Amino acid sequence: DLNDADFFFFKQKTAYEMQRGLVGSEMCIRDRDYQYCKGKMQQDKAKKVKKAVKKGVKAIRKHKVWTKVAFRRPKTKTQLVKHKVKTVSYQKFQTYDKYAIIKHPLSSESAIRTIEDNNTLVFIVDMNANKNQIKTACEQLYSFKPVKVNTLIRPDGIKKAYVKVPKEQEALEIANKIGIMQCSFPHIFTSSTVSYTHLTLPTKAQVQISVVAVSLKKKNTN
Repeated sequence: DLNDADFFFFKQKTAYEMQRGLVGSEMCIRDRDYQYCKGKMQQDKAKKVKKAVKKGVKAIRKHKVWTKVAFRRPKTKTQLVKHKVKTVSYQKFQTYDKYAIIKHPLSSESAIRTIEDNNTLVFIVDMNANKNQIKTACEQLYSFKPVKVNTLIRPDGIKKAYVKVPKEQEALEIANKIGIMQCSFPHIFTSSTVSYTHLTLPTKAQVQISVVAVSLKKKNTN
């Protein structure tokens, strides 16, 4: 499309026309093209005016209506970074296994009481281990399927897990296999006269043995 400044060229006789003496048909062709372009410009202008009258000069923009208070950022596609050069030159091995999750069983007096009364084993576990990981570690290490796992973090920053043994099995038997009962009273078995470390007896019998061992120790000291 040409504006009025461009059509000024057609209105006057050009130097080329004056030199060549263009008259007649050539001048008519020039005037016809000018009239055609001028008519087309007027039509385009009329269409714009019609559109402005119909919709208005200031078009109303539609805004999205928010019905919720919180604004959630839309999720966009995220692609994995593909490095051209390896950042690490060695292969990483998975060291967080069942041995790292369960550190050792607890053999304190309260833990043994929990084993007897509630059919529940007590373990010291890793700080980052969750309940599902503790369950699978118990299945792999001690060959029993835990019913329930409860965890707590002690004031000294150590994580403790209470693992409920199913009714079909006894926690005492599993504790004997693990060796919790053998090391439950290490201060008693240091007597010079009697040594009971080779025995794997129930807890009540161990208490009776401990009383005898303490009495023997007192006699020796006196």
